[in-house]
Amino acid sequence: MNAFSKLIYTIKNLSHRLIDGCRAFRKRMLPHPVLYVAMISAFLVFAVEVLSRHSFAGTFRFIIFTPHLFVYNCIIVALTLTIAFLFKKQDFMLFLISLVWLGLGITNCCVLMFRITPLGAVDIALITSVLDIFDRYLELWHIILIVAGTLALLVLMVRLWLRSPKHSVRYVRAISAVAVMALVTMAVTQLSLSASAIDDELGNLADAYDDFGFAYCFSASVVDRGINRPDDYSAERIGGIVSALPEEKDAQEYPNIIFVQLESFFDPTYLNGLTLSQDCIPNFRYIKDNYPSGFLTVPSVGAGTANTEFEIITGMRLYDFGTGEYPYKTVLQDACCETVNTYLSSRGLQCHAIHNNAGNFYDRNNVYKALGFDTFTSLEYMDNVTYNQLHWANDSVLTQEVLKALDSTEGRDFVYTVTVQTHGKYPDEPITENAITISGFAASEQTVGFEYFVNQLYETDLFIGELTAALAERDEPTVVVLFGDHLPTFDITEEDLQNGSLYQTEYAIWSNTALDTDRQRQDLMSYQLYSYVLECIGSSGGIISRLHQSDTSPDDLLQIEYDMLYGGNFALGDPVTPTDMRMGVTDITLQIGYTDDEYLYVAGSGFTPHSKITVNGEPENTEYLSSNLLRCEKLPDDGDMICVGQYGSNREALSLTNEIEYSQ
Repeated sequence: MNAFSKLIYTIKNLSHRLIDGCRAFRKRMLPHPVLYVAMISAFLVFAVEVLSRHSFAGTFRFIIFTPHLFVYNCIIVALTLTIAFLFKKQDFMLFLISLVWLGLGITNCCVLMFRITPLGAVDIALITSVLDIFDRYLELWHIILIVAGTLALLVLMVRLWLRSPKHSVRYVRAISAVAVMALVTMAVTQLSLSASAIDDELGNLADAYDDFGFAYCFSASVVDRGINRPDDYSAERIGGIVSALPEEKDAQEYPNIIFVQLESFFDPTYLNGLTLSQDCIPNFRYIKDNYPSGFLTVPSVGAGTANTEFEIITGMRLYDFGTGEYPYKTVLQDACCETVNTYLSSRGLQCHAIHNNAGNFYDRNNVYKALGFDTFTSLEYMDNVTYNQLHWANDSVLTQEVLKALDSTEGRDFVYTVTVQTHGKYPDEPITENAITISGFAASEQTVGFEYFVNQLYETDLFIGELTAALAERDEPTVVVLFGDHLPTFDITEEDLQNGSLYQTEYAIWSNTALDTDRQRQDLMSYQLYSYVLECIGSSGGIISRLHQSDTSPDDLLQIEYDMLYGGNFALGDPVTPTDMRMGVTDITLQIGYTDDEYLYVAGSGFTPHSKITVNGEPENTEYLSSNLLRCEKLPDDGDMICVGQYGSNREALSLTNEIEYSQ
């Protein structure tokens, strides 16, 4: 018997035993359906909590010290289980729903191995982005095991479906049971909120999942979306907020403004007891010691780059949105709002986004239009890219891309640059010889990974030095805002940090022109940063910026956020519309296609290693020869249409050149 036959035999045997066991258990529990569901719910909640907390002891503490929360989570799970009684194959549906809960628990267990933020419903929407970087977090044998396990599970599910008995359904009783459970769940939820046993504003998700349980928090992330309409929202209320703002003020001259969002960037010397063989961020340290700087409180830790980005660009507060929400994947798929881009565009600046990672990651190639960018240069539009040992693009390529964006226009520019080199997952075993060594790291089992991270920080800091040196040589007033998006994913606690916060990174503002500020140190929230920068150059900015520059309440910001994204747009009057954003700042052109006995050659300009020849709309396996020449093995026929596209990892064309008709 070969291995495959053994696997099939094992699955058959397992399914038989599982079905027989379920039948026997269900037969005993038939007279007690409430107890039946309660027992399954309690088992599922216990199992999911063990997986989420990575600890039996932690789960028992949760049950013993907060039994009401354990019961509440069981009620939520029981509500989903009662849906099974609406189907004839009740045993199979109970198993399927239970499997979903266990699958969520297992997924959360795995997610927490790579980041601090637990699994939320929005992570399901991010699955396409995650697949693009799957191989950087998992080894080949992990992927093979996952695929084999998934196939085995599918076979098992089919077997269970075929062998699961049918039961007569009393629909009135079944629907009534679901309705009663729904009412009980809502009533218990309201009582728990009134008694402050649970919280409906889950700011720190890691703490919330520990405090309130996985079932409640994950369910909240499913139903909690966007910003709830404020009770007193009206045109008059918005008008009052806007009229009370300080008068709009323009800068005498707008400089080039460059924001550099640094992946997982922070100063390791804030870690208690850590010793470095040399400073790993000398350029950033010089800038923060000699120019305006401060701590920057960001909305996430260990992950959530797009959410820090959202706060920086819009000035909106992520806390006001749904549980674990990524606005890039929800409201910004359809809506636009005022941003730093829309304001600076109205002052004549061209707005560019640059990121040395895939253009479709977090849907940036679409969302950036809603945020007001005129161009977006992603990895697919960059040449001369080198990669680190974890296959992330080195940040050194960004200097030439920033300069290229500045040179693409005659006037002033706003450039938002996002780095990627210091991205995890960090290695467990040495993979390179490190120039900088460390000792005294609190999470000693992660010392190898942290030492790798420190050396990546050093290379990113070299990019900072190269960029500011290149800008200093240009005859243009320029302001560069450097900041970390979040702390890296290591087992660091607040007690390990001198500043005492996992949510604080730092920012520093380099400039070759005078800034209108006498404050060397100013701690900020990330959603306040762009308004502070505009204030430093003598500009008030738009409505949200003036809100941050004046002494207004958080409720005023909430009102404006709701108005711009979900309400009547009373604050702006005219709606904001998406930009006609182009990908890249240089033209990619196609001039001629010709063949020999083996290859189709395409000549043009602006090609990169991500360029693909397409024949009649189908992308072909393409060999990059130079920025002017590509080839593929597809030999076209007369009349076939040829063009060149820039393709992301999901085979989505980010842009296409002009088409030419092939002729011998």
